[in-house]
Amino acid sequence: MKLLDVIHSRRSIRRFKNQPVPDDLVMKILEAGCAAPSACNRQLWEFVVVSKAEIKDRIADEACYKQPFIKQAPVLVVVFYDDTKERREEDAPRKHDAIQSAAAALENMFLAAHALGIGAVWICGIRRMLKLNAILEVPRTIRPIAIMAFGYPDETPAAPRRRPMDAFVHFERFHGLRSSYPNTLDPRAWSLEELAVFRGRICWFGGTFHGTNVLEKYAAGTFSYNALIRWAAGHIQPGARMMDFLPYGGGYLMGLLRNPVRPSELYAWELDPGNEAFIRQNLMLARLDLPRFRISSRPDPGQMPRDLDCITCFFRLEKVPDPKPWIRMMFDSLRPGGKLLLAFEAPNRMGFLRLFKGKKARNLHSSPQWNIGPSKPMEQRAVRAALVSSGFRITEKKRIFDKWIFKTAVKRIIRDEKPSILMVLQKPATLSGSGPG
Repeated sequence: MKLLDVIHSRRSIRRFKNQPVPDDLVMKILEAGCAAPSACNRQLWEFVVVSKAEIKDRIADEACYKQPFIKQAPVLVVVFYDDTKERREEDAPRKHDAIQSAAAALENMFLAAHALGIGAVWICGIRRMLKLNAILEVPRTIRPIAIMAFGYPDETPAAPRRRPMDAFVHFERFHGLRSSYPNTLDPRAWSLEELAVFRGRICWFGGTFHGTNVLEKYAAGTFSYNALIRWAAGHIQPGARMMDFLPYGGGYLMGLLRNPVRPSELYAWELDPGNEAFIRQNLMLARLDLPRFRISSRPDPGQMPRDLDCITCFFRLEKVPDPKPWIRMMFDSLRPGGKLLLAFEAPNRMGFLRLFKGKKARNLHSSPQWNIGPSKPMEQRAVRAALVSSGFRITEKKRIFDKWIFKTAVKRIIRDEKPSILMVLQKPATLSGSGPG
């Protein structure tokens, strides 16, 4: 392949065939890394090649975030750099020569691997760096930068959407941020356009869905993902026309499709074409596509599907700048007698005892939900008022906690877990005398 073709066709591969990579190809990949530029040509990188299963397991379980592809990949290359020899006099606290030099070597190896028919994924998520050094018997003074996991690919991911070049290329001087988003947890500080930009990009960070590896499970509050799907399936009639509202990466959507109760028509309403492409790819890989399935990204509200039997909206309203227009939009999309299945997070009333939790995250990217987006728990009273004023009738409401009261209290105090509220709402069969109040 030509170099530009290699650059543009490379993908992050997280699923590998159970097939060893020949030693000569491994050496060619390492040689490509050695040919990279480095600060002052010092070449202070160290590559540790790992193929033994027991060592890969320890790296995944003890040093990283238990990513399954670390264990599955036939070969790992762990890249270190000796940053004790960096020049530090020019800027404080350091110039990051190590990161720049090691990253150049890593990129060379990724491109070489792809050109040789080998798939790879770049792993930055090293949770315990000193533990990684200990597992591989590397001196503590030498800094781990990243891990390259590679092997023969067992998937063909689609290309994620890229930022348009006019959003980040500046000529002669910086012309201001474009196509970006704020670094705050409060969705009220986000515009709808900024939220769309974030959702359309970040849904790709985990690649394709594998098994139960669903991004949304991290936002399911105190109610487990599977329990939520079972609860929703109990309210969906066979052959229904339904819509999943703001599905993000499509995790809940897939859970609903795997249930025995299947709709005749299914819609997904999102904000950005990036989400749409990601969901379509994963539905195809999971073989869950329906004959009558549509995903809409940023549709005209006037073109929303009408006369739906059911809409699911799971932990989404607390992530948008203003939930009221969305609630009204869902009401208008339902047929008379149709249902809205709503799940949202309420504030933790035991927050005043949160002394054990440490500092509260001040921005999005210092919080555990950096990959989910902004979110603000909603007061039940305010949600109820918005629903009733739009015309909905509340037919069921559940406040979800664990079975053991003591266990729940400990979680709410120490881990700051918030209660999940589930509601079944119905659009009146006849709208005379009902509607917005």
